[in-house]
Amino acid sequence: MIDIGIDESQRPGRELIVSAVIGQTSLMRKFSQERQADLHRENVKFFHAKEHWNRQSPAYNGLSNTRRKRLLSRLVSHIHKFTQVALSVAVNPEEYKAMTTERFRSEFGGCYAIAIQLLVVLIWIELKKRDSAHEKANIFIEDGGHIKQALQLIEKTKGHQFAHVHVSTVSPVGKIANPIVQAADMIAYGWSQYLETRESAFLWHIASGKHEMLGILPWKPELIQQLQDGVSREIFRRNYERLPHLDRGLKPLLRNPQLDD
Repeated sequence: MIDIGIDESQRPGRELIVSAVIGQTSLMRKFSQERQADLHRENVKFFHAKEHWNRQSPAYNGLSNTRRKRLLSRLVSHIHKFTQVALSVAVNPEEYKAMTTERFRSEFGGCYAIAIQLLVVLIWIELKKRDSAHEKANIFIEDGGHIKQALQLIEKTKGHQFAHVHVSTVSPVGKIANPIVQAADMIAYGWSQYLETRESAFLWHIASGKHEMLGILPWKPELIQQLQDGVSREIFRRNYERLPHLDRGLKPLLRNPQLDD
């Protein structure tokens, strides 16, 4: 059994990033326990990437920057220790809407739902590499009005013999009590920062210790065009799997001496 936590981030006028953190259910229980213990030790109610460096954030109770840096290092160490991989998808909302019809968006989903579907394919490819594609998955998605269509599309795959990921449960959850979703928030916010500024303290912390666990599918309009042109789902899946689309970590994207071998 595996657990998958999903969250998203979008900076104004930029691409939507949807990220998933994946790990064995037994290990994710330990991940949650140790992560929650670190937050409790620092008197932090919950981790929220957008608020982590905000000195006025009520969730952090006036924690100093030094202690925030230390806390971040601890939280990232749990990601390294307990999770398998963190995958992300980028979608440009304006371009996606401009190139698709209402009928297409009704079938395949709006911007967020299509990102989730592409993410599920990425997860399946990764699980297959690990000989884990047969395992059932519990999916936890941060709650919000925008996730309804994605939930419906995932629910339709439950029990289907051709489903990419064998979904056991899919649950909308709050961020506060769900460390795996908080970890997905860190990844999504980090990629959102990085794609705009080529800098992200969150991604640097993760990549410096285990850069191979990070992967992102950049926005590729041609994938959407294939679907809209009437290519069958099976042909699309095969073509998609062969694409050299998954950027591994930050090394292919940055030429930073600290990360180069």
